[in-house]
Amino acid sequence: MTRFDLRHYGLDLILESSTNLNSLYTNAIYRAKAESGVGGNVQRITLNGAQYNVVKQLGSGTYGTTYKVVSNKDGQEYAIKQISGVETPYDINNMLKESIIQILLAHVSYAEETGPYVPHLYEIGYDIFNKMAYIRSELMTNTFWNIVGSSSPKENDLIVPDALTQVAKILDFFNKTLQFNHRDMKGDNVMYVLTPEGNPKYRLIDFGFSCITWNGLKINGGGYFAQDHKCYVQHRDLSQLMYYICKYVPISKKLQTELRSLLVANVEHKECMMLEKCAHIKEWTNVYNFLDSNNVNVPKGIPSAVIDTMGRFVKPAAYSDNKVEEPKKICPQGKVLNPKTGRCIKDKGDTHTAPGECPPGKIMNPATKRCVNVDGVLGKRLLAKQGLPKELAKSVEELLKPAYELGSPKPQPKPQDANPFGSPKPQPKPQDANPLGSPKQGRFQATRKFFRKLLGKKSKRQQTRKA
Repeated sequence: MTRFDLRHYGLDLILESSTNLNSLYTNAIYRAKAESGVGGNVQRITLNGAQYNVVKQLGSGTYGTTYKVVSNKDGQEYAIKQISGVETPYDINNMLKESIIQILLAHVSYAEETGPYVPHLYEIGYDIFNKMAYIRSELMTNTFWNIVGSSSPKENDLIVPDALTQVAKILDFFNKTLQFNHRDMKGDNVMYVLTPEGNPKYRLIDFGFSCITWNGLKINGGGYFAQDHKCYVQHRDLSQLMYYICKYVPISKKLQTELRSLLVANVEHKECMMLEKCAHIKEWTNVYNFLDSNNVNVPKGIPSAVIDTMGRFVKPAAYSDNKVEEPKKICPQGKVLNPKTGRCIKDKGDTHTAPGECPPGKIMNPATKRCVNVDGVLGKRLLAKQGLPKELAKSVEELLKPAYELGSPKPQPKPQDANPFGSPKPQPKPQDANPLGSPKQGRFQATRKFFRKLLGKKSKRQQTRKA
């Protein structure tokens, strides 16, 4: 597409590769105005003749206020951003560039499976009397910061990888189609909508610092960055977003370590950790100029590296096929490998891990995974179970039956075997009825000795001997 008609968006302009965007002024913008009620609160906004009633204020900042509105025409809900202080040609020009960038981003990503990747911008208006600009766009209320700021580190270990993966794919698409850089990637500039299944689908907003190249036409929003620096740097946006996450989002130490490993910068051929040892970064605001420098490169801040790392973090098993298998250990002759311990043990010829590996004359016992002799009782039973011919199986079963089942008389137990545990229990002899002695004297003497010993007393004979 060599020409893009912007008149549908409230701009009296047809964009071409030769368009001089620095010459755009208020004469290219359709008219708009706001009506205030009691207390000075905005109640109604008129854009290009269409009226929108204000439902509530969504947020406000340095440059303006965003309202949730409802169209009087079709009842649809939209967001209208009121930008104050748009007075000089420089302010108007930057506002128009930001709007054109968003229009082009939405247009090129509209046909994508999960697109568009930015909110729709429907129209722009300007109040020439109050020096205010108005931008009507798709209504979005949920930011990335809203969801991670109220979640636990355990929950964010699932949310953050998904968000980074989606944003990395979005940036990769815009990088290839428009050489796009956002240059202000933080939690409030990434929003999401929920799919019918309840999953978040992320989108980018706020393109005041952004730059793109469309059909050779470079559109550089804002005047914060030096014009002689590169507009498009592949690692810039994701590095800034990952730095923001490590700095402000509650995540686990494991995920923090993964992100820090990606934030290794090369500054004039010297490596430094962006969150630890980069002398140029003292606080968040330093990240803007640091990543804008032509002498800085973050090799792992590119989309492909981030997507791969987050995939490994969430589903490590899915990447196991890419690992190089270790060579199988070879045991010396006479020994076999124990699969459980990984050590070589003596080959006894009866330890195997799969059926069909037993030596001749033996069969595998599936219960123990060991080989047993085929001529043993267990071996014959196993052979019978493996589908032998009926005649042979019958003969095997007969061999396993006791002799009396084949017709011989059942053996009778011998008289001395009436007690299954041995011969009859011997009866104690009469003289052994009292194990302590005779029925009278023995019992009395034993009892007297017991109590003497217990009380520590001595008999008269012992006392006489001592004397």
